[in-house]
Amino acid sequence: MERKGNILLIWPAFKREIPDFSGLTSIFGQSGLFLPLPLLTVAASLGSDWNFKLLDLSREIVTEMELDWADYIMISANPAQKFSVNVFLEQNKSKGKKIILGGSLPTLTPDLFDESVTIVVGEIESMIEGSKAGDRIAQVLSQDMRSGLLRPVYRAIASSSLTHFSLPRYDLCDLKEYFNFLIEFSRGNGSLNNPIRRKAVSQILRELSLLTQGGDRRTVFVADEAFFGNMDDNHSLQEVKTILDALYQWQKENHFPFDFFLECPLFLSGHPDILEKMAICGMNILLVRLDTLEQQLQSGQSTEEVLLLGLNKIRSFQRSGLGLAVILPLDKDAEKMAIFWKIFIKESAVPVVSIDLANKNSGLIIQAAELLAEFYHPTSFYNRCLKWIENWNDGHVLTGLSGSIYSNLKPLRIIRSIFYQGYRSAYRIAYFNYLIRVFRRFRHNRAKLALALYLSYLYKAFESFTSSHSDMLRKLTKETK
Repeated sequence: MERKGNILLIWPAFKREIPDFSGLTSIFGQSGLFLPLPLLTVAASLGSDWNFKLLDLSREIVTEMELDWADYIMISANPAQKFSVNVFLEQNKSKGKKIILGGSLPTLTPDLFDESVTIVVGEIESMIEGSKAGDRIAQVLSQDMRSGLLRPVYRAIASSSLTHFSLPRYDLCDLKEYFNFLIEFSRGNGSLNNPIRRKAVSQILRELSLLTQGGDRRTVFVADEAFFGNMDDNHSLQEVKTILDALYQWQKENHFPFDFFLECPLFLSGHPDILEKMAICGMNILLVRLDTLEQQLQSGQSTEEVLLLGLNKIRSFQRSGLGLAVILPLDKDAEKMAIFWKIFIKESAVPVVSIDLANKNSGLIIQAAELLAEFYHPTSFYNRCLKWIENWNDGHVLTGLSGSIYSNLKPLRIIRSIFYQGYRSAYRIAYFNYLIRVFRRFRHNRAKLALALYLSYLYKAFESFTSSHSDMLRKLTKETK
């Protein structure tokens, strides 16, 4: 019998950027930041003909023994992991190992890598360019690895249906070491070249059942680009409702082990029936882009009109018991938009704010740095948190001690927060003032108390905005004079 080949799966570390979510590991108690779902999916696609070992470079190092064991090294990376990828390639250049690199990093920038690295452009489950038989990349790549003759590039020609995908190999990593889980319900952004493809309900529920082996009371990040799609399309709308209904039933049968965090469009505020379904099934932490408000201002609508419209949309989410983080665009008429966003964030009291710089010139970065330094001044952030929680409808919070919300009341998590944020931080006075106000206002409401504590922990990821962005601002100001 032919021996199985050995594949070492490498999950590169993420660049420590602003916000720096790696700081949350000290409070939540797990060492893993982002579950390596792409590699778990790759392993499932290649099948049982291979032995796999996975290493997360954010929490593990690669040993000589592991390199000697491997016949091939496979890396999946996005642009935020570029530095870690380059370091790994440089350190192992002399080892003579055959390295295969996939993910959005080589797909977006295939010319960054020399001929010593085989790259996969596109989805490994999709059909490969040049195949008349409709072979998929995973199938061809596996055959080529068996023969020892790799091609320089494996390029997908079309995206395939998700309904035939194998379940990710969650058994390859220690799920208990990750404080957030990761799952895909769909792929695609809804464009003509990249239509939305959703998994079957049965696939989603099987994956969730596998994730429960890593423990409950977690947040599951739904890594979809555009799960909701076009709500005006009846077929798409019905697919979304079917998934949400099935998700609620699964959550109920399994005693609501998870909350879900995903990106959603602002127009969803006009679909109260969808918001209701999301809230009751625990899909209650949302990332919302506010591009449409910028577009309305650019089209000539008055500031007052757009402000009122935007605030009403935000309050629709809030009344439904949904938590929000927002992404602000800042690439057109930056000074005018900066003034608008200051007013909007103050009035809406959305605690978590980030800025999308489509055009990253130094002037816009300076403007963004000023905004973020203001938004994340400790007093400003904590005041928004209190205002948001006061008006937040906690009626749909998962009951009992289910989901991830109430896990923020764990004594050990509170103790870690007090140590790292109360005694070792530069904002300790604002932190303790916030905790005092939180316990006075919400001591009789466990849901709001738990959310208030979660937001206080989250500030650990954003604390560097007030210092690092100020340093960057001074540097960029000198460069642009």
